[in-house]
Amino acid sequence: MCKHRVVVLQDVLAVIAGSGQGKIRFEHALQCAEIEYELNYLHHSKHDANYLYQLFTKCYSQYFKLTREEYCDTNIFSGKMHFAKCRYVRKFQPEVILLKPKSSIFMGYTPCKVCACQVEWKRFDWIVLTNIQGKNGINLRNLYPTEKNIEILCKYFHMSYSICDEIVFIRTDFARWIIYLSEGKVSKLLHENYKPSKSEYSKKQKKKCMEGYHKQKLPSQNLYEVLRYIDSHDSSMVKRMAKKSRLEHLFEQVEQEA
Repeated sequence: MCKHRVVVLQDVLAVIAGSGQGKIRFEHALQCAEIEYELNYLHHSKHDANYLYQLFTKCYSQYFKLTREEYCDTNIFSGKMHFAKCRYVRKFQPEVILLKPKSSIFMGYTPCKVCACQVEWKRFDWIVLTNIQGKNGINLRNLYPTEKNIEILCKYFHMSYSICDEIVFIRTDFARWIIYLSEGKVSKLLHENYKPSKSEYSKKQKKKCMEGYHKQKLPSQNLYEVLRYIDSHDSSMVKRMAKKSRLEHLFEQVEQEA
């Protein structure tokens, strides 16, 4: 019976995209691989499984193409992969070594400790962040929401803002938000309302309605995390609306030709 091997994708990405010494966060890997995701869906098993599948298949496909003609000496018992120059290879009997493509790292085979640190494994030019820092090396997540720090955070996310007491009014390219603060933490989040569109081609389409706001589920009490959620939410909505606009234009063309 064929022996199944466990693939730890985080370890694989640390070798082929990082330094081989540190882990890459799931969300950062999705960003580097340019996989679209909803921030408020992260860490929910149903959605994470889908994101993980997309991440695995995309990275495997790219790495396979980049290393198509590259092979490693692989121990059939330990599953360890070695470069030909590795000192451990000389200790093995020839019958326990098989030549396997580098992309076998996505099939549960792992580089030995010596070879894992070699630059020959790295093929993805990902910028691996260890801390969330601003231009001056400040950890943005830990900033207490003073007026100055709110300015720093909003500039980081390219958002317009105004402050009244402990209320922060946010404006992105897509929508307006209201953030209520209490003792340095976010206590409530409001998002402007929408109403059904009267568009004839799709009753399900929605458009902005400037009258009033509704309460949004709070993703975190940390201001940085809330602004990150808003940024991700509205970026996704802008992309969706762009697709809907193209679809509406197609329907208009069909109506004109009819």
